[in-house]
Amino acid sequence: MNRIACLVSVLAVALPAAALAAELGPIEIAPQESGVQMTRFEKKTEALYNYSWNVKRDGGKVVFSAKGDNNKSGAKRIEWTENSVMELNGSSLRTLSWSKDSTGAEQESWKLTYDWAGGKVHYNYQDRAGGKKESKSVELGSTAFSSDAMYFMLRGFPFEQGPGARIDGDFVLTNGQVLPAYIILRGEEKVTTPMGTFDTYKLEMKLKGALGPIAPKMFMWFTKDKPHLFVRYDGKEAGITSGKTVNVLLKFSPAEWIKPLPPPAPVATP
Repeated sequence: MNRIACLVSVLAVALPAAALAAELGPIEIAPQESGVQMTRFEKKTEALYNYSWNVKRDGGKVVFSAKGDNNKSGAKRIEWTENSVMELNGSSLRTLSWSKDSTGAEQESWKLTYDWAGGKVHYNYQDRAGGKKESKSVELGSTAFSSDAMYFMLRGFPFEQGPGARIDGDFVLTNGQVLPAYIILRGEEKVTTPMGTFDTYKLEMKLKGALGPIAPKMFMWFTKDKPHLFVRYDGKEAGITSGKTVNVLLKFSPAEWIKPLPPPAPVATP
């Protein structure tokens, strides 16, 4: 799929290199987590993509799995699965491997395998229908982030520093491309989702270099309550020329980790 959301792939979250670990707080992941998300165009109610995921953590080992579809039927339907293995150590969440396989109108497979000791990521891609293949190794610097783990890593963002707090790095996309960018805290907002209304922190992701001025705006909202869960993303997920999209959290478990604000009290009639 041609989705700019590969920058912040729904669950999608990140992996800080050692040089940035001091800027992040502890990343909390439950022994078992699951969520359901839906992407739609900003002014539409119909889903553009449906997405559900599960996480299992055993000590420092984190196993992530997900499945999604493009909300179409017949010959236009696409379904995909994702699988990842990560290592969690305090404020460091390191992706070891991340893979995706799609079926239906799109039949693609890709895999990223990280060699952090060697400072490289290996990328393999195959279009099973068209026969196209690609394989490459990309050098990783000391400020590399794995964007496929973005939403989990940002649970450790230094929110307590207030507006202007930021994390800079080189973000590895799902196609093996590396883009310099930063994530900055813009402030606090109340955000309403199908799960309810939340007090949140608003983050913006900004690309550096020549792409910065033309890149679409990308915003993410995380609950103020720890462990700072992702609840919404605004950006583009169907290509740069498409309309603005909204990605919202529909369900989350464990339920005690996410606390919507109580509804306002009814106004008494005189």
